[in-house]
Amino acid sequence: MKSARKAMAMMIPEQQTQNGTPDSRLLSDRLSCLEESIIFHIFSFLGANDTFRLSLLSKKFKELCFNSPYLDFHVNFDSDRQERNYLFYAKNNNELLLHKRYTQFCKYVDNVMRSREKHGTEIVRFSIHWFGKVYSTVGCSIIDSWVKFATRCNVKELDILLDFDGWKNYCLPGTVFGCQSLKSLRLNLLMNSFFLAEEYMVSVQKLVLVSVKLTDKLFGAKISDRWGSLKRLDLVKVRCIYDLIISSSSLEELNLDDCHFGSHYCDWHLTIRSSSLKSVTISRCLFVTLSRISFSCLSLENFTDHGSKFKKFVGFKLFYPKKVELFGPYESDIMKVSASLDIFRIFGSHFENSCSFFISYPSVKQIEISNCKFAEFCQLKIDSSSLLDLTISDCEIVSPERKNFNTDLKRRIVINSETLDTLTLNSFDKYSNEFPLSVVAPNLRTIRWGGDPVDFSFLENFMALEVAAIAIKPSCQHKSRELACCCKHFKSSIYCVAALLQSLNHVKVLKINIWPIEMFFMQNDEVMYFDNLERLILVADDSLVEQVPIIASFLKGLPNLNTLWIRCQNKSHLIGDPNFIDSLGLCGKSFGFVISEDVEKIVIVKLATQAEGSNVNVNSLL
Repeated sequence: MKSARKAMAMMIPEQQTQNGTPDSRLLSDRLSCLEESIIFHIFSFLGANDTFRLSLLSKKFKELCFNSPYLDFHVNFDSDRQERNYLFYAKNNNELLLHKRYTQFCKYVDNVMRSREKHGTEIVRFSIHWFGKVYSTVGCSIIDSWVKFATRCNVKELDILLDFDGWKNYCLPGTVFGCQSLKSLRLNLLMNSFFLAEEYMVSVQKLVLVSVKLTDKLFGAKISDRWGSLKRLDLVKVRCIYDLIISSSSLEELNLDDCHFGSHYCDWHLTIRSSSLKSVTISRCLFVTLSRISFSCLSLENFTDHGSKFKKFVGFKLFYPKKVELFGPYESDIMKVSASLDIFRIFGSHFENSCSFFISYPSVKQIEISNCKFAEFCQLKIDSSSLLDLTISDCEIVSPERKNFNTDLKRRIVINSETLDTLTLNSFDKYSNEFPLSVVAPNLRTIRWGGDPVDFSFLENFMALEVAAIAIKPSCQHKSRELACCCKHFKSSIYCVAALLQSLNHVKVLKINIWPIEMFFMQNDEVMYFDNLERLILVADDSLVEQVPIIASFLKGLPNLNTLWIRCQNKSHLIGDPNFIDSLGLCGKSFGFVISEDVEKIVIVKLATQAEGSNVNVNSLL
């Protein structure tokens, strides 16, 4: 309605009648100087029923409204709901007035549609929203007749909302399927049943189903075989208990929003095989049963799942198809298409049972799983020769039933990529020690990792690693060393810290909190060497004064260090104290302080680096 008021404001002059309403003659005069195409463009922004209201102003407007290519009619015949926004308003809820409203509305729309067909005037958009179960039986047939008129007027967009008794399966009129001008079809049945006829759809490129119960077991097969021009399929608030299996050479975009999939009595499958599909978005959907979701798409570019809930086991499988015969008679076209999946995202979803992800695309560059909850395990297996960035952050295990765990099906991250450049993992849930990780990435250059040190126990040496940012704390902490040494998990943490530091000994830039370094020197006296390390960023967990001996022990193994950056919780009195450099085991003649605007940063730089004129910008460090 805001857009309608703005559009009408463009046409209404400042002069008005005494009661404040616009003078129709002035309004008509203003429009008469405009081209008809401009007027109709203004009409495209008007709200529902506004063309009817304008037609009452004058004969000029009546003619314009009858010829408008944009027809939007919304009406409510519920006897217990009377609102001023509807086309006809009755103050008293009696059957006589209700029937009068019904008769007037149908007569007007019928006249408009017959006039359009008679004069051969084309329709760009025809929108009919019919609320009210009072006249639902006759409403279906009446709307079907108007839709037939629209198809004979070469309509391009159809928007149908129909509220009727739930016992009926609604079917589209047959003329819709043969309308070669129709490009977009939107159908809203307010959670009533829809059955798709076995007809060929020759032109529709966009299909939107809203609040529909799909009672057709063969819906996917009909879309696959008979809708050869479909490029975009949107399912919004759709209830689908039967499997959805689609094979298409035209579909480019699939959106599932706030849908309800499956039943409690059998497994549910979503299978998409396509040589053209580029984008898949699943938002706030509910999967009530064991679900298997499989995409075999040559041209897929991105996959996103946001805020969905999975009640039972779910298996995601995205793979690059190797057998072109899966797509029927389009082998010559398929051979020309290259894998293009670039981004795979799952965030804000809740898995109330175990889940499994298998991603096998040679082109996938970025994978992100964030803010998800897992009740049991999540198995992630990635097979990609192009993976550059993997991010798993802020995910947690809610309440695992450990007695049901299979040792091969725990939350395992299995990464095998020759090209992985950046790895980001962040998980601080208390069950992280139960689920091992496995990373084989020989060309990994940057790693950002936060979580329990046990997560690092399956890491191998990263020979190409240059930059690492580590922030870890154990899932159990103890106030005394005696209690800590009696805790099995704490003992394993110390072992894992040693493995962690060993896997990072090739880095050039390292950011790490002091806690894991402290854990290492609790059980080890030998020096651990980082021969390539040039810049070190330390984050103090507690009082910096108490951690100075630990830092000094660590710095013994850094022969090529030229910049030390210490981040304190509060301003430290050690800033600028020359004895502080000596207490770290660094030579006071070789290192000096750099003034920083941040009072919680201590920056110590090798003097030779300063003499060479190298400007050290601590804010550019990790």
